[in-house]
Amino acid sequence: MDNEVDEEQPSWRGKLFNHFMSAIKYLLLLFRWVPNYFSGDPETKTKPPNPSIPHRPTDTSTDHSFQFAFNNIDFSDRTLRLEITKIGSPSDVEGVRQSRWWWWWWRRPKQEEKRLRAVTLHVNSAILAAKSPFFYNLFSNGMRESLNKHSATVLRVDASEEAAVMELLHFAYAGHLSRETAESPSAVLDVLRAADKFDVVSCIRHCSVLLRDSSPMTEESASTYLGLPHSVLAREEVRPLMDAVMEVVSARFKDVTDLRSEMAKLPLPLVEALLWRDDLSVASEDKVYSTVVEWAREKYPEREERCRILGSNLARLVRMPHMSWEKLREIVKCGDDIDKELVSEAVIDALIFKAAPNSHVQQRMLVDAANDRFYVARSYRNRPVKVVELERPRPHCIVYLELKREELARLKRTEEMRSEIFRLRAHAFYLVFEHYTSTADSTSFFAVFLVTKGGGTVGGKWGVESAVRMMPGGEFRSNEAVQCEFKNGVKWAEPHIFGALWADFMANNGSYFVDGMFHLRVELGLLRQGQQSSVFTF
Repeated sequence: MDNEVDEEQPSWRGKLFNHFMSAIKYLLLLFRWVPNYFSGDPETKTKPPNPSIPHRPTDTSTDHSFQFAFNNIDFSDRTLRLEITKIGSPSDVEGVRQSRWWWWWWRRPKQEEKRLRAVTLHVNSAILAAKSPFFYNLFSNGMRESLNKHSATVLRVDASEEAAVMELLHFAYAGHLSRETAESPSAVLDVLRAADKFDVVSCIRHCSVLLRDSSPMTEESASTYLGLPHSVLAREEVRPLMDAVMEVVSARFKDVTDLRSEMAKLPLPLVEALLWRDDLSVASEDKVYSTVVEWAREKYPEREERCRILGSNLARLVRMPHMSWEKLREIVKCGDDIDKELVSEAVIDALIFKAAPNSHVQQRMLVDAANDRFYVARSYRNRPVKVVELERPRPHCIVYLELKREELARLKRTEEMRSEIFRLRAHAFYLVFEHYTSTADSTSFFAVFLVTKGGGTVGGKWGVESAVRMMPGGEFRSNEAVQCEFKNGVKWAEPHIFGALWADFMANNGSYFVDGMFHLRVELGLLRQGQQSSVFTF
């Protein structure tokens, strides 16, 4: 009996010692992992402490299907337990990691939730880890579930996400969605959201193509897709879907200033997508800003919310560097529609860009902000001008403008092209470019006219002298100075300040275009009483 007791005692002590050493091991692992996790460094958070997996895999989709292995115990090495809850509980990486420790339940905000049921699946950790960095970290984060392959790994999923998550897991094995899901755009959209949350890149790409090709794109569906989280919209994998969305958006809402009544119905994501476009057809950026403010007033009647939306969401989408000085001054002075603090940085950047000493500095600013559309000019119908205002020998201004050959070639006889408004003290002018046909002999001409805004308000005689860069030398060549007078409600000055036969102007071997651009310089000033000609010289 004594011998038997002596033989049993070491066995009991040995078991106790093994349990004690196991507890020490897990405590050491805990103290190794917890400081890294709360360090705020994403690299230390995601770096797996398990040395058996040397590097983080990437999703390299192939044509091979492992559908036969899905939820098959013979081809599985782990058990995944999905806990389905009624109220949103953490289903992201942090929630999964933290929910394993008692102190997290004490620290987390009190939130009522109800666990509806649990679904147990047999999974292959290698297949899931190869498809998603999320699952890679889940199975290799060094915690008890990853070290002990016989214990279930718990993943909490909201009840509204259950079907999408199950479909996502099926996709990881099969490489495609089930027929029922693939034929339902709303179900595919749910899977796309789940794929973004769990970082399954190949599924995001697959869902994007399915949504693009499943049914004709409509304004309603385009608005729905633009309402996806920004984390989804920013992914390169959804580009096929976004290209199709923007085709509908640009075709329907190409000129936002002509659709002000309908703009009020548009959601914020759709307005943001419109403002992001470079080919938006608008008269000027001033018009864009005015339209956006009108939309915000209609959409967000509460001033505080409207100011926040305009300041934080839309300020950088309006191309302020290409707005007029007057409009920028209006933005700074007006406090009813936009938060001055939120928009002040955008206005300052715009003013710095406009005040740049030459185009080379502006081009460098464009390069430095390669991913920022803030500095990029749109295809404005009112062509931008550069103005130098001088006070001596008397008030006058010099206006510079450039037009591309291809845009002038598209100028029809029934339409006109305008410049931005420019000012000389209190007077406002703009230039009009026309391709017209003479009624006398049906000859086609190209001409530039000076027009005053709100005709009849500009008194006196004005001297105008223009110059055009000409080939072969590329130097400015002055045209004959002209006088114009605005009286009795006359808005258009006669005669034109520049004119040429259309055939000569657009000739392939002509001299009016330098590097494919028509360069025009106009000097304008009020003549002294009795003066018969312009005294401007270049």
